[in-house]
Amino acid sequence: MQEIQNLAACILHYRRSFHESQAMFAERCGLSVEIVSLLERKLANPSLGLLVKISKHLGISVSAMLSFTEGNEKERDIFA
Repeated sequence: MQEIQNLAACILHYRRSFHESQAMFAERCGLSVEIVSLLERKLANPSLGLLVKISKHLGISVSAMLSFTEGNEKERDIFA
């Protein structure tokens, strides 16, 4: 699914831009390191609740995460 690929790219992009390890990112989102690793490798199918946790940490909407492509990261500024 394209959305899973977009989500993986989004998480990796923002995690790196925040200079966070997977462990740091996981802790700040309230997730396990294992799930962050699976998400970045496109091997997980996350629940809505998990997506909301990540979106709150990133400061972007779930919709922006699922439609993320390199270059559209400015959508972070429109999170409500």
